[in-house]
Amino acid sequence: MTVRAEAFAGVPYEVLAAAARGADLLVLGSSHEDGRAEQPLGPVAEWTLLSTPCPVMVVRGPERYPRGVVLAAIDVQEQAEEVVNFAFAEARFHSARLQAVSAFDAAKTPAAKTPAGVGAAGQAPDDPRAEAQAALDQILAQRMERHTRIRAGGELIDGPPASVLTAAAARADLVVTGARRRGNGRVGIRIGPVTDALLRCVVRPVVVVPHF
Repeated sequence: MTVRAEAFAGVPYEVLAAAARGADLLVLGSSHEDGRAEQPLGPVAEWTLLSTPCPVMVVRGPERYPRGVVLAAIDVQEQAEEVVNFAFAEARFHSARLQAVSAFDAAKTPAAKTPAGVGAAGQAPDDPRAEAQAALDQILAQRMERHTRIRAGGELIDGPPASVLTAAAARADLVVTGARRRGNGRVGIRIGPVTDALLRCVVRPVVVVPHF
């Protein structure tokens, strides 16, 4: 491994964002106080995260006993390939099991139409939950054909996404989530409510992967 240390004068988040151009990953530290359920990122980490073009890992909290699990926070409606591919690459690198978790919030999902028939598994063909589970299974199956040595599983959990994914993160060493790029030629990302909750509430390292 080649290590190079450099110091630059300037506004911290601007310096870090500029240095990250062309990088594969930027790692940021953020302080964490034990006993507090939610803690905002520091101003430098927050502005750097919003301004950086590459994936960013935010590390906070004490070092913990490894569980051998990489958690991928998946939104089956978006199916952001960058997020899934990054999670598989991290699982391969760490020889870890990949756990893909997607939340199904029935309160925000349109009710299923009256079924014309019920399948063998007891699910209506147009049941939104069954469709979400099938989409999650397909996302994993497509990657597992190429990553045959990675142990991967998908889980659809009922509940609000922020609560579901925050709870699931307690069982992982690393959490991979996504954020949309700003678009229109602007550098940086827009943090949605679910990713924001993971960054505030999870004491495991969280990687935010930009995607369109």
